[in-house]
Amino acid sequence: MKGKEIRTTTIPLVPRPTQSGECHFGLRNLQAIQGALLRGDEHVDILGWPYIPPPMWDHVERAEDTIGKEEVTPFTAIQNLNAPSHPWFSQDARNKIENKRWHGMKFKFIKVLARGGHGYVTLWDVVFDDKSVRRVVIKRAIDPLTNAFDPRKESEFHLRYDGAQHTTQVIDLHREAVAKHTRMIRSGIFTANAIRHGKQWNAEAEKCVVFEYMKFGDMVNIMQTVAARNAQIPDQVLWGIWECLVLGLATIAYTPSNSSSNSSFETWWKWAQSDKKEALTFLDRVEREWQIEHDVHLDLEVLNVLAGHDPATHPYQPIFKLHDLGAWSFKMDEAWESQDETQIWVMRGPVKLHGMAPEQFSKEWDKMSISMDKPSLRRFYGGEDLKRGNRVAGRFGMWTNIFLVARVMESIMTGVFSKFPYQAVAHDRTNKPTYGGMLQTPEYDHIDFELRETVRRCLYEKPKDRPSITQLLRNLLGRKEQGFNDRPDFVDKWWKALFEPQGPMPLPLETPPPAGPVKQAVVDSVAKGGVAIASHMAQAAGNQGAPNQPPAPPYVLPHLRHVPFDQRRAQPNAKEPPAQPQGQYQGQYQAQRQVHWPRAQHQVQPQARQPQVQPGAQPYVPPHLRRGQHNVTPSALGEDLADISLKRATQISSTKVAPDISPKSAKSGRVSKKPQKTKKAGHKAPPRKHDVIAEYVEEALPDMPVAFRNLLTRSKCLESQLEKEGFPVYSFVN
Repeated sequence: MKGKEIRTTTIPLVPRPTQSGECHFGLRNLQAIQGALLRGDEHVDILGWPYIPPPMWDHVERAEDTIGKEEVTPFTAIQNLNAPSHPWFSQDARNKIENKRWHGMKFKFIKVLARGGHGYVTLWDVVFDDKSVRRVVIKRAIDPLTNAFDPRKESEFHLRYDGAQHTTQVIDLHREAVAKHTRMIRSGIFTANAIRHGKQWNAEAEKCVVFEYMKFGDMVNIMQTVAARNAQIPDQVLWGIWECLVLGLATIAYTPSNSSSNSSFETWWKWAQSDKKEALTFLDRVEREWQIEHDVHLDLEVLNVLAGHDPATHPYQPIFKLHDLGAWSFKMDEAWESQDETQIWVMRGPVKLHGMAPEQFSKEWDKMSISMDKPSLRRFYGGEDLKRGNRVAGRFGMWTNIFLVARVMESIMTGVFSKFPYQAVAHDRTNKPTYGGMLQTPEYDHIDFELRETVRRCLYEKPKDRPSITQLLRNLLGRKEQGFNDRPDFVDKWWKALFEPQGPMPLPLETPPPAGPVKQAVVDSVAKGGVAIASHMAQAAGNQGAPNQPPAPPYVLPHLRHVPFDQRRAQPNAKEPPAQPQGQYQGQYQAQRQVHWPRAQHQVQPQARQPQVQPGAQPYVPPHLRRGQHNVTPSALGEDLADISLKRATQISSTKVAPDISPKSAKSGRVSKKPQKTKKAGHKAPPRKHDVIAEYVEEALPDMPVAFRNLLTRSKCLESQLEKEGFPVYSFVN
């Protein structure tokens, strides 16, 4: 059954005008239908409608999905949220921020990080007048002319927890610029030329909010990295993440309190937890004397938990912070007294489907009537006393944050981004309904039992059954006292191994394939006296080397080689190409050519027997390589002359051109009348561009990113595989 096919029962409704602040029955029906689909119910009660109007389905999520069908989505199935965005966003950021002059600072745009319905997020480097650089994240309205994006609302709760370690902080760039100018004055380096003049930066006036930069991104990015590396998160690492999340909850609950004396809760906790007895005494005093603030953030989910680098406070692991405490944040201490009925029902609506609390989708909502008076609203939905009023529906408070953060921790432990429908199961020890059923399955028995037990209790359906923040802190103290099997530096090594790029993987060696018919035909042609192709075959055989290794440098034809000036010999002024050797000299020429070739993979079997060389025969030297002397014997030139290799003489092109005849004239059959130009002594030809680039790549390769090194390795492998039956393509070109 599809979501649109859900069965309905119509409850008659007496028509009457809706009073100000009352919930309209259409809003009530919409929320009831959405909640039923999220729970997997096949039936829902609606008020006043004989059927569900078709336009209503445009506002309902999961309307096309099968009701009640289990749908588990791992992190690996989440689309790349860092995909390139529309160029309009980068252009808007440059025009409105980077291209303007600001007092005391300069903005350098890096990239667009993300975009939402009303705003987009960009990454920047801010350069101050003292040349210091700070990397920040700026969230800006897509359409500054509307009120859909309110910078004051977006930053209100972040500023409420100003100075806290585990909530992302808003950065006042103008205040930092003024502070740097003050330090420059004290250091005596404050001059008129060193100051950048321009408009004073005001983030709210520019429809922006400036946040601190979190180096490692959100939790989805981290979990996708864990999945890509096929890594298993150790218990000690999981407890470190959980500690950050709990301290984030604690700072939300107690930092705004007057009891904290304008200091963050983490400051008090850092002082108290140095001694366990002192820490327990401090927690007892917090429960008795400190006023808890019921700030509720309905957008607490995996995408809004960010990881940063802070070695001063977290030397062994990243620091995890709660983020985006903006549009869906509420001060429930005030809301319990001031909210009207419509505002209460609006809070029921889903912000993110994968991050919802039972207070939003509980079936208890279906029993609630509308058009209540204010005293009834306070009795059913308000207050800290969870023994009065509703048990679950609409009972928003600090316990709601505990459930949402525990849902994030469950995703980290299981690797599951979302699971539908929302269905509670009985806790295997207390028999209380919990939404942490996955952690009770044998699949996750390898995870620390105490951590699984803590998270399952935080996922209880009823808020009154969930542990308090002080209980969670006591639980952390006890687990730390027990200790772990591994040392703290083990956690540091694990995180470094996760984030550091991996080196290129070596390609496996392969057995060279047997000779194909084309290669065998080429080899056979050698025995018939094929000079040009045989020389290339010898070069290919010598360069072949081990399989899947980078190929040797390409062969360069002799007449294209660069010869140093001091090694050049005078060439005879011959007008005709040298004649082909005859008789025994030709036989010795071919025999020596065959001896000095690199050995190929397959033995060459000549079809005709080679002429024998008589003892004492003089070696043949081509005319254009002979010196200007005659009647030369081997003894006169040295004992090693008879063993001289004629490979270079055999690898010239088939059309031999004398040095004083231009190639163009030789090709057309006409002799150039222009005298040969004499090159100046000491002139050295510049290196070829290909050689310079190759040398640069060889030097810069160790410092290149891993992606480039992998690409270069694979390109070399592909280049070696492009050889046709063991021969490079250029070996067939004369």
